[in-house]
Amino acid sequence: MDDSEKTSMMMSPSKRFDQLRMQMQQYHDQAGALYDEDDTFSGMLMQWGQFLDHDLDFTPVDASISRFSDGLNCNETCLNDPPCFPILVPPGDPRIKHRCIGFARSSATCGSGSTSILLGKPHYREQLNQITSFIDASNVYGSEEFDNSQLRETLHDEGKMRMGMPTESGKRLLPFNIRGQVDCQADPQQDFVPCFKAGDHRSNENLGLLSMHTIWVREHNRLADSLRSLNPDWLGDRIYQEARKIVGALMQAITYQAWLPHILGPEGMKLMGEYHGYDDTINPSISNAFATAAMRFGHTLVAPVMFRLDQNWDAIPEGHLLLHQAFFAPDRMLKDGGLDPILRGLLYNGVRDRSRTPPLNPELTERLFFMAHELALDLASLNIQRGRDHGLPSYTEYAYKVCGLGSSAHPDSFDDLRDRISSDDIRARLRKVYGHPGNIDLFAGGILEDLLPGARVGPTFACIIADQFKRLRDGDRFWYEAHGIFTPAQLAEIKRSGTSLARVVCDNGDNITVVPRNAFLRPTKLEDLVQCSQLPKLNLAAWVDCSPSPIESSQPDLGRVRRRRSVPPPDEGANCPSMGSRHGSMIQELHAKIRDLESQMMRLKYALNSTVPTP
Repeated sequence: MDDSEKTSMMMSPSKRFDQLRMQMQQYHDQAGALYDEDDTFSGMLMQWGQFLDHDLDFTPVDASISRFSDGLNCNETCLNDPPCFPILVPPGDPRIKHRCIGFARSSATCGSGSTSILLGKPHYREQLNQITSFIDASNVYGSEEFDNSQLRETLHDEGKMRMGMPTESGKRLLPFNIRGQVDCQADPQQDFVPCFKAGDHRSNENLGLLSMHTIWVREHNRLADSLRSLNPDWLGDRIYQEARKIVGALMQAITYQAWLPHILGPEGMKLMGEYHGYDDTINPSISNAFATAAMRFGHTLVAPVMFRLDQNWDAIPEGHLLLHQAFFAPDRMLKDGGLDPILRGLLYNGVRDRSRTPPLNPELTERLFFMAHELALDLASLNIQRGRDHGLPSYTEYAYKVCGLGSSAHPDSFDDLRDRISSDDIRARLRKVYGHPGNIDLFAGGILEDLLPGARVGPTFACIIADQFKRLRDGDRFWYEAHGIFTPAQLAEIKRSGTSLARVVCDNGDNITVVPRNAFLRPTKLEDLVQCSQLPKLNLAAWVDCSPSPIESSQPDLGRVRRRRSVPPPDEGANCPSMGSRHGSMIQELHAKIRDLESQMMRLKYALNSTVPTP
C-alpha cells in the first residue's frame, strides 16, 4: 500500500467527502460548465427520472429519415422538406459552423396530418407512443412479445431473465445485443463492445442509465431465486410472472413515495390527491405535453461530469468521465471498475442546481453524442424543435389557460410573467428571442419558471406532471395498491420496505455495502451513510403459497406482454399442511409429472418463438 492509499484509509469520511468535492470542482472547471451542485439531492434523482421516463413513453421518428422528394438524408440537408425539419443555425454562431442541425419529424399516426386527406376528413397530426404508458417495468421486460421472449431465460425453467457475462463478484451483466442496430462504438479509439440488451433500446445512452437497467434485471432474478426457494412447486412461468409483478410494484412505490415528492414538492403533490382505487373512466395514456416538454425537466438536473467512486468513496484510478465520454460506452462497464463506481457516483454527486444559467450544461448543448456524430447535437434545441414538430401549444397556453396559474388570462407583456418568472434578466432574454409572451415554447418557459418550494419544477410543469402521474395511478387496473392485486400482507410488506431504491442498489450492486439511507438525498457527512444491513429488506414470507399451481395459470402467455398478475394471490397467513399420506404422495407425484410436461412444452414454445426473424 503506497502513502496515498494509507492517507486515504486513515482520512475521516467527512474529510474525504470535502476532498472529493474539491476534486469534483476541478472536473466541473474542465467541463467548462457553469455548474453549482445541489447540496440536497443526489444524481440518482435525475437518473431515476430518466429510467422511469423510458418506462412510460417513446415516440419513434418517421420510418424514413430521408426526404420524400429525392431521398436525401435529413442529416445532410437544411431544407424543410418532409420528413426533414432541420434546426437552422444563426449565421456567425461561434460554436457551430454548419448551417443547421439535422432533424427528422416524429412518425404520425395513420389517418392524421397529411394522410388524413386520404380518409376524406382532415385531422391534425398526432404522434405515437411505441411502448406501454403504464409504470409496468416495460423498460426491464420489453413492450412487445418478441422482445419479451428474447429477454427471458429459456434454458432452465426458473423464471429468470437472461443475463450475460459474470463480473468479479459473480453477478452477471446484461446480455449483449449482437443483432442491435445501435452503434455503441462511439469512440473509434476504444475496443469494440456490442450494446447491452434490455427491455428498452435506449438503455446504452449513458452509463448511469445502463446501471439502472442492470440492477433491475438482477433484482428480478434475485426475487425469482427467493420465490423458487419458498415455493418449490411453482413452475418457472409463475415464478417469472410473480417476480415481474413485484418489480413493477417496487418501481411504482419508489416513484410515488420516494421520488415524486422531491420533484413536485408539497404543493404539487396536493394536485395528485390521495389514491381511492381504480377508476375505469380515467385515461392513463401519456400526454404530448408531458412526454415532449414537462418530463424533460430532468435535463436541467444533469451534471457535466459522471463521477466514479471506489469502495472508500474515492475516485477510481481510471478517473471520472466528462458526460459525453459516458454516452454509448458499454466498454466502460466491463472495465474501469465496472458497475459499482457508477452507482456510488450517482449516490454521491449532486444534481445540477437549476438556479444557475444556462438551464442545461454545455455537455448537453454543445457535446451531445459528438463522438458518434459529425456534428454534436444540442439537446435544448432538439427539445424545442420536437415540441414544434408535435404542435404543442405555447407556454402561456398551458400556464394561464390549461393550468390556470397566472393572474392574467392573456399575458400581453413579459412583465405579466413576473409571478411565474421573477428574474428580470430572464424575462428580458425571452423578450429578445420571442417578441411576445404567446410565442414562448412550452419547454423553454417551463424550465425557466421559479421552482415551487421543495420542488425541482415550477408551477406549470408541476401541473402537467401531477396530472399525468395521477392518471397513471388511478387509471391502472394493475396498480399495486388496487384491490386484489396483492394480499394485505404483501401490500403492507411492499409499503414497509419496497420504497427504498438504496436497498435495491445494495442487493444488486457487485459489492456495495454502504449507501445513503435515502438514495435521492445527497450524503454530506458520515452519519448519512449506513450499512446495507440496516436498511429494511423485502420479506417474501407473505408470498409463500401452499396450493399447487393450476395448469392453466402456469402456462406461459407470450401474447400478453403486460401480464402482472398471472395467478390469484395466496391467502394471507396460509399454512402449508404436511402431505405425508399416501393420497398426498400420489398428488405430489402427479403434479411433478405435470410440471415436467409443462416445462417441456414451455421450452419448446420458446424455442419456436426464438426462431422468429428480427422485425
